[in-house]
Amino acid sequence: MFPFPFVEETAYAMTAGQVQISYALLALAHIPTMVISLSFAIWLYWHTKKLSSFYLLLITIAFSLWTYFDYCAWTSGPRSIMFSWSVLDLFATFFTILTYWFFYSFIKEQDVPTWQKLVSACFIIPPVVYELSSFNMTEFLNTQSLALENQYTRYYVPGIGVVFLCAVIALAVIEYRKTTDTIAKQKILWSTLATGLFLSIFLLPILLSNLVLFLNIGLAQYAYNFIVYSLFSMPFLTGILAYLIVKYQAFNIKVIKSIVYILICMAILFVNIFLPY
Repeated sequence: MFPFPFVEETAYAMTAGQVQISYALLALAHIPTMVISLSFAIWLYWHTKKLSSFYLLLITIAFSLWTYFDYCAWTSGPRSIMFSWSVLDLFATFFTILTYWFFYSFIKEQDVPTWQKLVSACFIIPPVVYELSSFNMTEFLNTQSLALENQYTRYYVPGIGVVFLCAVIALAVIEYRKTTDTIAKQKILWSTLATGLFLSIFLLPILLSNLVLFLNIGLAQYAYNFIVYSLFSMPFLTGILAYLIVKYQAFNIKVIKSIVYILICMAILFVNIFLPY
């Protein structure tokens, strides 16, 4: 059965979940981030039809799927939790790889070389294998509505995140040193900041969660609370790209047509961070 939020969740599980984390925080972290970032990417691709905006659309689709299944993992019953939790690494791998592809096509204005695509695609194989074999999910604690992960697969997403973050930084340094145009240099700096913050802010809470589990600090289920804050990585990518559109017309969109929509998106995305829960 396809997972849906709050389906099959028992009253006991909901009470236990609300003690662990605010359900208002979960809703505000997941739903607006998913809907607004996806709508922004669709709007951008609709107006530009550029390769970089297409990759951005794919990033937001993969990120939105990760967000949806993560929300289901927090708010559903045992079967839905196990399925949702088991596929998270796959979508995280997808949008991590696509982030590099987007960055490459944005600053070089050409597609990623075939050999780099093939190398990147190899990183998708491990999560496909261990998720299809259920190797990454060891058991489910019904009393705590908690799925236990394999300690080896737990570090895969942070690992590839670091790899592609380093690839983004290396490419940025190379291209920055090669170009002599001031505006091009500024675009490289801002786009590097956008993609770097996106990957870093997504990865840091996951690394903190794994560190808490590894060191056995406190109760295991509370370690996953950090991961909710990974969702606030998307506003940085969307917001800085919006700034590039307004200041440099990075995607060749007229400012008059775009500025109102962009400001609305930025305001809604960033307000989530400061709302009380």
